[in-house]
Amino acid sequence: RLAGPVRAHVLSVDLKNGYSLRPVLSNDSVAGIETLSEMAERLDNVAMINGPYFMRSGEILGLMKIDRHLVSAPEIPRTSFGILPDGKLVFDAPAYSGYVELPDKSKIPIDGVNRARGDSELILYNPYYAYWTLTTPGGREYVVRNGRIVEVRDYNSVIPEGASVVSVSGRQAWLMAHLQVGDRLNISQSIGPVWDNVVHAVGGGPCLVKNSQIYVTTLGEEFGSDVAGGRAPRTALGITRDNKALLVVVDGRRRSSVGFTLLELAQFMLEQGAVEALNLDGGGSSEMLIDRRIVNEPSDGRERRMGAGIAVVRTKPGK
Repeated sequence: RLAGPVRAHVLSVDLKNGYSLRPVLSNDSVAGIETLSEMAERLDNVAMINGPYFMRSGEILGLMKIDRHLVSAPEIPRTSFGILPDGKLVFDAPAYSGYVELPDKSKIPIDGVNRARGDSELILYNPYYAYWTLTTPGGREYVVRNGRIVEVRDYNSVIPEGASVVSVSGRQAWLMAHLQVGDRLNISQSIGPVWDNVVHAVGGGPCLVKNSQIYVTTLGEEFGSDVAGGRAPRTALGITRDNKALLVVVDGRRRSSVGFTLLELAQFMLEQGAVEALNLDGGGSSEMLIDRRIVNEPSDGRERRMGAGIAVVRTKPGK
């Protein structure tokens, strides 16, 4: 039994009929945050919901791919959705593996993609991050294009279009200290054969529905009480048997709507016809825009600035 009234907003999107989903970064880059309304201003989009978990810096927590490029890599495998080249959606918890191969064929693992570099780490930056790497002194950076080092810098390197920056500190910097411009540096990354092929992807979690069954993976995906605990505003995304995407935002923390637990959200997604569904960022982030109008009541009382959203865009010209 519910503890009070719940207001849920459900948008069904026919992916076979001229619409598709697309992740959108705040400020068109990982660094920085902005509201969904500000993101929507730049797009000829139909609707938007909030998307992945994020840091205040704008860094995406979990998987994100845009136009086949890896924008953010998961530290631990968590449920994500991906869009295949034929437009079909896939749901799973892919794991990331990546390394940089030095000229002597030795390999150094990649610790993260497009996030702040910690002590003794190798972080890979690409143009989705920002104009610069925004790193501080105490490391070394190698600008790589077509498998060769084209520039060596100490910190805060410009990330040129079509290039990557390998940023290292600590032991990793020591292992790469002898490298210079012109040396080969092969970058290898994978999130598995299916996911390497997806065009767009957004991570969230936990899973809510799998193979038409309630399947909530809170513990396996290492979510704490901040996500899993109690009733809250929630955002979820699912797919029906006939290839309609379900975008769901549930208001919470209000007299008019007490919100859902994850189990209640899973039950609700199943009732809406979802055969697969995942939870996305919730709480004050939960928001839905239709034609640039906010249709729910964000629990902060105003729009929250966030790292990324998910847009519904037209793939065929509208009538």
